[in-house]
Parts: sequence; structure tokens; C-alpha cells
Amino acid sequence: MKPLEVLLFMRDVRSRGYYEQMKGRGVRSLDCNGLKRVSNSTDSAKTRFVLIHAVGVERSCKTDSRPLERKPGIALKDLLQGVAIGHRDDDTVLSLANRLVRLAKQLDDKAKARVEKVSGGIRLADLGKGLITALNPDQIIEDALATAEAQGITRSEETLTAPEIAAARAARAARAARVAAACAPFDSPELREAIDSARREHEQLIDHINLDQVTFAGYGAQAESQAQKTIQHFGDYIAQHKDEIAALSFFYQQPYQRRRLTFDMIEELHEHLGRRPLMLTTERLWSAYARNYSQGIPTRRAGFETRPYGAAGLHSGEREAESG
Repeated sequence: MKPLEVLLFMRDVRSRGYYEQMKGRGVRSLDCNGLKRVSNSTDSAKTRFVLIHAVGVERSCKTDSRPLERKPGIALKDLLQGVAIGHRDDDTVLSLANRLVRLAKQLDDKAKARVEKVSGGIRLADLGKGLITALNPDQIIEDALATAEAQGITRSEETLTAPEIAAARAARAARAARVAAACAPFDSPELREAIDSARREHEQLIDHINLDQVTFAGYGAQAESQAQKTIQHFGDYIAQHKDEIAALSFFYQQPYQRRRLTFDMIEELHEHLGRRPLMLTTERLWSAYARNYSQGIPTRRAGFETRPYGAAGLHSGEREAESG
């Protein structure tokens, strides 16, 4: 920090904490040698500093700055549900805004695109910023004044902030309208589920206290049965959702010669398999097949393995290919 004895403010500062911090730079002590670097006429250590407020910074109203996160102990899912059922106090709305803005910085482009698709084209970060903007006191006053003017009522900023019943009611109505508009997207259960699902996929809890120790390295006694369960769940999932996922629906409804999948269809299937309840990766699924079938998996088309592995019923595809 360079030594200084003069603070010159050329713009207003609304935050009381920020203003006190800036003034704190001026109260830092300096010995005689340090003060001579900026003032050759001094003959003692620093005893005072000069504050020049060219824009009236000392006379303007200050507010206490607080973090956006007001309810750190409440889960994101509960905040979303609370806003949807009408809990729209400042602490709840700002806490939700903070979580959404922070989550938008952590997710990859694919996860953000899924949320944006469900929200009707609104980005996740914009959902959070909209909540913050809705509680902007200056904008609330402007909306209240505009409403009063449209009704032929003469009001000013001073009357809206004064403890007068009608004026206070007008300010509350303007706030409620702004917050309701910002919270409207969260009335959709699909959007709330998409946001919480994206958070769960990204979230990773690291326990630094209870560290694990490796006691054995290798395949356990239950590895084969667990791999068989993975294959069974995969087959059941394919059979259950073949009419819901575009890639599977397209595949099963077409003759064999016309089964041409697009990259988007395959990627959609891959994303579905990676979500709950399967949480399957390509490596995990292939490892399960390799562990159960020691002679290997045909590389020509692994999806049509002729050995029975569940209820997927993919044997017919192989027989059709052989007959064709």
C-alpha cells in the first residue's frame, strides 16, 4: 500500500462498509520517513489525513452491504420449492439468486443448455440475475411512481419512502409485482427438477476428515454378481424407455435396413444412461460385460450381443441381421 495523506472521492459510495474500508486507507499510520515520500515539508510522523468529497459522499445515504446468501443451511431444492409456493421474502429470493448465479458458473455448456431448454430459452444465470434485479429498491420506486402517475396520483420518491400508509402500500405492490414476474419461471416443476438435477450431477462432496485406506486391491467376491445386476438394470431400462428416448424409439420402429441413428439421438441416449437411477458410464457398462463374458464382446455391434443378459430383447436384432 502506497503511503497517502489525501483521499479524493470523485463518485458517490452507497455501501457503508465499503466507504469505511476506503477511509481506512487514509488512517493508516506513517512514520516521518514514509510521509516524506509524498510530502517533503513534513517534520513529523503522520498525524492526520485529508478527505475531499467532490460529489458529497459524506452527505449521501449509506446502506449496510450484506452477502446474497442469507439462508446457507437450506438446500437449493427447498429454496426452489419455497419460491414456487409463495415464500418470496428478501432472504429467500436473494439466497436462491446467489445459488443460481454460482451454479451457472460451475456447470458445463451441455448442462446449462438442458436447463435453458426447459426454461423456455432463459439462461440459468439470467434467472438468478432477474431475482436480484427484482429487488432493486431504485427500480421498485420507479415502478411505484409510474403506477401512481398512470392512476393520476402525484407522488415523489420522498413520499414513497415515508411511513405513509397509502404510499407504503404502493411500494409493496410494486415490489410484489416485480418479484412475481422474476419468480414465474420457477412455477414449472420441470424447471425446478432440471436445476436440481444439474446441481446433483455436478456436486462432489470430498471428506477430508474420514480418509479411506486401501485394504485390498482386485476383484471382490461380489464383483461378478454386481456386474450382472448392472447388465440386468441396463437391459430393463432399455426395454422400459424404448418408446421415450428418440434413439431407441427410432431404432425399434424401423426395419433393420433403415436403422440409421443420428449423433444427437445417440448423445441423448448417453445422457439418459448417465442420470439417475442408472448412473452408467461407457467404461462401467463395458467392464460389466467383460467381467461376465470372459470370452469377450463382439466388436462388430456390441449392442446386439447374442448371449442373454436381461429383458432388453435385443436378440431379435441380431437374428434379423443374420437373416438379412
